[in-house]
Order: sequence, then C-alpha cells, then structure tokens
Amino acid sequence: MCSADVQSRFKLTCDRCLGDYLSDVNEHLDLIFTKEEDDEKDDNIVLLSQQDIDIDLLPHVREALILSIPFKKLCSEDCKGLCITCGADLNHEACTCKNEEPDPRWEKLKELKKSLESAEE
Repeated sequence: MCSADVQSRFKLTCDRCLGDYLSDVNEHLDLIFTKEEDDEKDDNIVLLSQQDIDIDLLPHVREALILSIPFKKLCSEDCKGLCITCGADLNHEACTCKNEEPDPRWEKLKELKKSLESAEE
C-alpha cells in the first residue's frame, strides 16, 4: 500500500483574460499494489506482474496531478476578462470602446421581443 500527499505548482492560462497565473495543487494519493488478480475493479488497486520488482509511482502521481487541474481555469473568481471589441484586459484597464451602434444581427430578436411585449398588454 502506498499513501502520499502530492504538492505541485502549475503555471496556467486564465480562460477569461488569457493571463498567466500560478495555481497550487495538493492531492492525496492512496494506491494498493498487488500481484493477485481480483475480479473487483477499483481505481486504487494496481495489478503488478509476477516479474515486477520495482514500482514506478511517477505515472500515478502524474495522473493525479493532471486530473486536479480545473476544467475552467480562472486567475480569480471575479476575473473580468477581455473586452470583446478592443481586447483590453478589463482587470487592469478600463475599456474605451463606444458601443453606440448596436449589432445589426440582434435586430430580429429585438423585433420578436417587442411583439411579445405588445401581445402581453
């Protein structure tokens, strides 16, 4: 049986602002190594061949660390991201874009909204 606490630091890229940040990872790993085949399937049980003398923990540690990386990587929960028009990082600077002209692709949706509102009255 092997029980270990694994700690690492990853350099990740934020999905919202595309900035790099460091993320600390702490994972606990419990593995049972055996040479006896068992019908019971368990992710913590590792079957060794009869010829194995040494046990390489690196693949198991690597897998635990990779699985601990979050699917949505955010530098902080309140990350504001990038301006969709000029690309300014809204965490560090205010956007100077003027969105006075609406996007014409939304006109049909606005018409639908107005017709629904008038139907409710």
